[in-house]
Amino acid sequence: MTLEQQQSADAQARYSPEEAGEILRRAANLQDSTFTVEQLRAIAREAGVADENLERAIEQHEQGRMQAAQEAQARTKRKRLLKWLGLAAAGFVLSMILGVVALAGFWVVATTPQSFEATTQTSYGLGDLLASSSSYAVYRVNTLSSGQEPAQRVVIRSRFGDEYVVGTEFQRVSFASFAPYASRVALYDSATGEIWVVELGGKGLQRIGRSGEPLAVGNRSVGTIANGNPIVGWESDSVSPRLRIRLENGQVVDVPVRR
Repeated sequence: MTLEQQQSADAQARYSPEEAGEILRRAANLQDSTFTVEQLRAIAREAGVADENLERAIEQHEQGRMQAAQEAQARTKRKRLLKWLGLAAAGFVLSMILGVVALAGFWVVATTPQSFEATTQTSYGLGDLLASSSSYAVYRVNTLSSGQEPAQRVVIRSRFGDEYVVGTEFQRVSFASFAPYASRVALYDSATGEIWVVELGGKGLQRIGRSGEPLAVGNRSVGTIANGNPIVGWESDSVSPRLRIRLENGQVVDVPVRR
């Protein structure tokens, strides 16, 4: 068969949706490259996918990445602990029974999820529980500022005992609220009226606003933040976290949180 005959036959070939999907997946695997968000958005638009659906899909993918990384970190810790146990058992043959009992106790403490107590000892001192989820807890710790004035630190603790400290001082944190999917937590300082959002690893601190101040969503002012604790909770219908804030007029608005 000549090249022209082959091309003519290829042009007349037809494929089912399943076959077309398989061909496209193989083509994507053969293409040694990556895609930017803008390229994905352009491809999605060509395929008739709405921008908001693409954004939600990207957010779900990133959350899956975060969860996978956390699980991989936990697995690495368990492997290191098992390796250390094996070396310790080989090195102390004469005291094997007592050593195994002691190390088994250490294993239980290190790998069993801890319950979150009302007060606990942190690296900054004794902490009081503000809020907890199935995997994390938020504690406030009374301390002193650099000027020796009363201040507070916020400590986030995982159920495996990992501790993360929010990198700023507060005056009187009285409320905390976990976002859906446990990626962030909102904090309210009743002494200053300030509303904050921080990642569970203690990073990415973001100031949302202050009671009595105007609140802007995007480039539009939506009203004045109510006094007292204005945090209503989180919008749970969206993959992208949005903090719900009460205004002076009683209206509740959803504020997007920085990614």
